[in-house]
Amino acid sequence: MGNPRLIVTAYDPHPNRGSEPGKAFAWAKALSKFYEVHMICASEAADVCKRSGQCNEWVFHPLDIKRKPLPGLLHYFFYHQWCHQLIPKCMEVIHEIKPVGLHHPIMGSFRMLPSYFRLQIPYTLGPLGGGETAPFRLLRGSFLPMTEFVKESFRPALNYACLMNPQGRRVLREARMVLATTQETEHLLRWAGAKATAVAFPDAIDLSQSPNDPLSTRLQQREELRQNFRCIWSGRFLWWKGGQLAIHFVHCLRRAGCNASLDIYSDGKGIDRLKQLAKDLDLETHVRFNGMVARTELLKAYLRAHLFVYPTLHDSSSSAIPEAYSTALPTFTLALGGTRVATDPQAGLNQTPRSIAEWLEQGTQLVKGWIANPDGWLTACAAAHKKRNSFLLDGIIATAREHLCPCFDGTVSQSDSMQT
Repeated sequence: MGNPRLIVTAYDPHPNRGSEPGKAFAWAKALSKFYEVHMICASEAADVCKRSGQCNEWVFHPLDIKRKPLPGLLHYFFYHQWCHQLIPKCMEVIHEIKPVGLHHPIMGSFRMLPSYFRLQIPYTLGPLGGGETAPFRLLRGSFLPMTEFVKESFRPALNYACLMNPQGRRVLREARMVLATTQETEHLLRWAGAKATAVAFPDAIDLSQSPNDPLSTRLQQREELRQNFRCIWSGRFLWWKGGQLAIHFVHCLRRAGCNASLDIYSDGKGIDRLKQLAKDLDLETHVRFNGMVARTELLKAYLRAHLFVYPTLHDSSSSAIPEAYSTALPTFTLALGGTRVATDPQAGLNQTPRSIAEWLEQGTQLVKGWIANPDGWLTACAAAHKKRNSFLLDGIIATAREHLCPCFDGTVSQSDSMQT
C-alpha cells in the first residue's frame, strides 16, 4: 500500500536555490518521506524539479502562470494572481486524488495567503516569516538612506495592519498547524488567530557541495590573519541586509590598525551606492564587488575568507548562515530575527548589541584579539563547523514528523517513517 497523498503548493520550488524556492523544495522533500507528494507549482518550476532528478517520486500538477519580474511590494500584485488561480486548481486535484491534506510552505510571508479554508480539507502552513523587525535603537545607527529608514520604522505597524485582513485571519485560524521562522513571527500569528503554532528554522543545506574537511583549511590559514584579514558579505541587495554596515566595519578595522578587506557578493539596485560609500571611506582598494555567483563559487569564497559579516536587521531566516558554517566560517551578526535562530554565539560575535556603535567596537576588538591569538579564531571556526550539522534535511524531516504529520492522519507513525 502506498503512502497517503498530500498536496504541497509552492509557486517556484527549486532544488538549487536559496530563499523561498529552496525552502519550498526542502520541505516538500521532507514531506515525501511520509506522503506521496502532489506538487502544485508553476509549469516552469515543475520542469526544473523534474530535470534535477531529486524528486522523481513527486507527482506534478503544474499551473500555467508566468512570473512577472516585479520588485519589492509590487511582487504581491503577481502573488495575488497566483493565489486566485491556485484554489480552483487545488479543488481539481482534490477531486482527482482524494488527499489527506495540504501543506503550504511558501510564500514565506503571512501578508497574503490563498483561501485554503474553501477546500474543506486539513491544511498546514509554513514556516511563515516576515514578522521580524529591527529595534529602533539599531535602526538609528544603521546608515540607512532616509527613505529606507522611514520604511523600516513603519514595518511593525505594517505587519499588524496586514493581519487585520479578515480573509488572512481566517486562513490562519482554520489551519491545523502554523509553523513560524522566529518567535517574533509566531507571536504575530497567534495574535491573528492561529491556534497551533511552533518555531522551525526553514532552511536546509546540502553538504555534498561543501568541503569535506574545512577545519584543515582553517588551520592552514592561521597565519594569514595578520597579513590580510578577509571579510565577506553576500546576499540580495536590500538595504536592511546591512551591506553598508559591513563596509563601515572594515573601515573601523583598518582605523584600528588591522589590514582588513571585504569581498561583496551581491548585485542589484543600490550597489552603486555601496561603491560610492567605499570610495568616500577611502576603501576602494580594500572592498571588492564580485556580483552574484553560483553557490559553488560562493562556497569557495567563504573558504578563502576569515569572517562572514552579515548584519541583517530582520531576516526571517538566512540560508547564508548555514552555508557559511558549512565551510567552518565564523559569523559577525546583530543576532536579530532569523540570524538569532541560526547562529551560534560561540561561532564569532552573534549577540544583539545596544547600539550599532557598540557592535562595531565589539567586532573590532574581537578581530584584533583573533589576529593577536589565532587560536581564538580557530575555536570560533570549530563552533561554526559543529553548528552546520543543525541544518541538514534530517532536521526538517523531524519537524514535519512532530508538527505536520499528526495534522493529517494517524497512519504515519515513527516506524512508518523509518521504512520510507
